[in-house]
Amino acid sequence: MRFLSSPYFNMREDSRRLASFLLEYDQPDAPPKADVFRAVFGDEPYDDTKMRLQMSYLQKKIEDFWAIEYLRSDPYEWLWGQYVSVHRRDLPKNTRHKNRELDSRLARPGPRGGSYYLNRYRVIKEQHDRFFSASVAGTFDYESPVRALDIFYTGSKLRYACMAMLYRSVYDTRYRFEIPEDLLRKVEENAQLMAVPFISLYYRFFRLMQRGTSPEFSKLREDFLASRSLLPEDELREVYTMIRNFYVRHINSGRMDLVPEALAFYQLGLDLDLLMENGVLTGFTYSNIVAMALKTGDIEWVARFIEQYRDHLPRRSRAETYSLNRARLEYQLKNYDSALKLLRQLTYKDIFRAVTSRILQLKIYWELFDVSLLLSHSYAFQRFLKRKEIIGYHYQLWNKAATYFQKLARVNPYDKSEVRKLLTAIQKEKVLAEKEWFVQQLRSMLHL
Repeated sequence: MRFLSSPYFNMREDSRRLASFLLEYDQPDAPPKADVFRAVFGDEPYDDTKMRLQMSYLQKKIEDFWAIEYLRSDPYEWLWGQYVSVHRRDLPKNTRHKNRELDSRLARPGPRGGSYYLNRYRVIKEQHDRFFSASVAGTFDYESPVRALDIFYTGSKLRYACMAMLYRSVYDTRYRFEIPEDLLRKVEENAQLMAVPFISLYYRFFRLMQRGTSPEFSKLREDFLASRSLLPEDELREVYTMIRNFYVRHINSGRMDLVPEALAFYQLGLDLDLLMENGVLTGFTYSNIVAMALKTGDIEWVARFIEQYRDHLPRRSRAETYSLNRARLEYQLKNYDSALKLLRQLTYKDIFRAVTSRILQLKIYWELFDVSLLLSHSYAFQRFLKRKEIIGYHYQLWNKAATYFQKLARVNPYDKSEVRKLLTAIQKEKVLAEKEWFVQQLRSMLHL
């Protein structure tokens, strides 16, 4: 209200009355328009056009307030606005003072990402304009702005190319732009460019997505760990997410040897606060961490994690996500009754959690030697998939799992030839949920 009460920003009393009414209104639903109009305009006959114009004006004032608050929250942008203002008003003394402040701020040690190099270019360009207008442009250092702009351009292009390649690999999306090979060679052969984390990390990830070799991934991970204090938080989070997604992608394709390393990388993300946005940890990330920790056998750690981060889950899906992952832990501990109780407490609204819950129940029925329940629930699972109209990759993934649960229930464990035949069939499957688990069960029958 202080903003709207200032005559510099707002001259209209009706806008102040509207804002005051809305701030004091404490009901969950929006107030009736007639009540709002009466609070602003008194006993005047209701005029919808007048009401909408008033709301539109207030909205613009709120946006003005947000813009000012944004500038105030970024010391550099606020200082930059002051610098440009005094420079363009031809105040040499003030300009020199603000220029020294900008140079001092940019010279401070600390994270340097794309915005730093863009800001560096903006300052030098403004300095050039001042020199040029003073007819002494011949003494100006032209190399500095070119270098700052070159770093910003190269790093930014690599950054967006990395994101495009990453999303293309997940969503099969086609993008028309590519990074020219001569630009990549220029980065590779230029020690000064490779010394800039804003460039080198995106360069290494781009090459990794091109070639996909283990040495390149190890080098990228090493560089990230060494450079994490040299990048601003948004870019640090971005590079971290790229590396994390690379882990997930390869684990999903069968690289189970990467699980311990990937879990350690997730734990680093928790320590550096790179996995949460505004204190919220997504259910997908929470579940991924639990799954990997269970695979490594670190039961004590995963039990603490499940409880410690429960309240950081999105509120709408918190109960579902928690109960499902707690059930996975109970299954690992062979507390099958406790796991089933947790799974039956809720009706899972999210299809992925619903499927995970059903598959976990099928695994429990197998462990309990309850073939009847295993068969009936596997058929019910297939009907569920058809009813939900799940198609394509996920239908194949889950429907085949239900079919193999049925075959597992019917296989004669004393007929080694029959067991080997089923094991071979499962090992040949390219798309199959719980493939590793099925293989483990059949190998145990063969005492392998």
